[in-house]
Amino acid sequence: MNIPSIKDSLRKAGGGIAVILSIARSQGQEPFLYHAVLGQAGKDGFYKITLAPRLLATCKEDRSDIRIAGGDGKYVPYVLKSDLPLFSSQTFQPFPVLFNAKREDSTTELVVGNKADTLIGSLLLQVSNYSADRKATLSGSDDRNHWYVIRESIALEEANSNTREYHVQSISFPPSRYRFFRMKIEDRGKLPIKILGAGIYTSNSVNGKYLSIPDPAIVQRDSADKHSYIGLHYDASYFIDQVVLHIRGPVFYKRKAWVYAGNMADGRRVAEIELSPSNGTFRIPSVKTSQLLIDIDNGDNPPLTIREAESYQLNQYLLAYLQAGNSYTLLTGNSSALSPDYDLTAADDSLMANPQVMTAGLPERIVLLEKPPTEQKKTSGGWLWLVLAVVLLLLGLLSFRMIQSITERQKTDRDR
Repeated sequence: MNIPSIKDSLRKAGGGIAVILSIARSQGQEPFLYHAVLGQAGKDGFYKITLAPRLLATCKEDRSDIRIAGGDGKYVPYVLKSDLPLFSSQTFQPFPVLFNAKREDSTTELVVGNKADTLIGSLLLQVSNYSADRKATLSGSDDRNHWYVIRESIALEEANSNTREYHVQSISFPPSRYRFFRMKIEDRGKLPIKILGAGIYTSNSVNGKYLSIPDPAIVQRDSADKHSYIGLHYDASYFIDQVVLHIRGPVFYKRKAWVYAGNMADGRRVAEIELSPSNGTFRIPSVKTSQLLIDIDNGDNPPLTIREAESYQLNQYLLAYLQAGNSYTLLTGNSSALSPDYDLTAADDSLMANPQVMTAGLPERIVLLEKPPTEQKKTSGGWLWLVLAVVLLLLGLLSFRMIQSITERQKTDRDR
């Protein structure tokens, strides 16, 4: 047997050992246990992917194990978002400008209509940037003929922003409901300032969207310590943000209560609430759990009876850029997964404005992982022993051939 053939045999043996090591390493990797179909994207662009309660129930508490997989098996970057319980925003509402010009009496006059037709206590002026000393008088009217003073000697502010071409001046005054407002700016023979418009800010409040969680089983225990302990048992570990209790009790009651995630022995207190006939709905800090415990202090009153409980998850969703015609799948349930580090998390929100909406299907357990762990271990162990036996056989054959080759060479040397 020559040296090259020996090297080939060692290389084959080494390949078998590498296979063993590869299999051993693969046993230490945690897989994704669940998948949910997203389907195909209709066109290129950002999509808002709603995460239903049953899907999030398969995730870790920090949701670091969510992945979007394309048809090619590559992961798609995303941003994880959640609605707020209450959205508050301000919108500029412009008033129609009815007159805006310089008068002969060395004043600049602005007349606007009260489009809001409501009681207002401030007016916003949009003026071109300037640096000058000006004062103004604000008056109101219902017919544009008879004017009544609202505020005098208003010192206008100089421009304090160098990022825009105009400055917004807020003029506050006693609340008024006039149909028209007039601002007279004293120029005192100097050049006027340029007024671009006027209006007010309107506040808008929108409640966040809540998704319903399957109703829990209710277990109530009325204790001799004058407390009632209400256990809400869910069929999975859900993210819970709001609970609605349907209570049967007297005409009037007002009870303090405490909410625990888990049981009171080893759970953690997440909220203190107050129950009354008009207040059976309460928000709690978001918690992922399969059980809530509500401890109600009855005092010297008869216990309340909890007839039904509804639970809700605040809307959570992913923002991701998907390509038309490609199919996508959500993967979850990997206990060893770490939060992905995507560039998209630093992107400006305006880039992802007005996304298309897509909802993930129900999560399904990945079929290949449905075998019992013991059966997997037996199967993996059988393959390991089989490969090991082949390698040992190759090594034994290699050793025998080497010894045989050495013996023949020694016999040849003696014959010489």
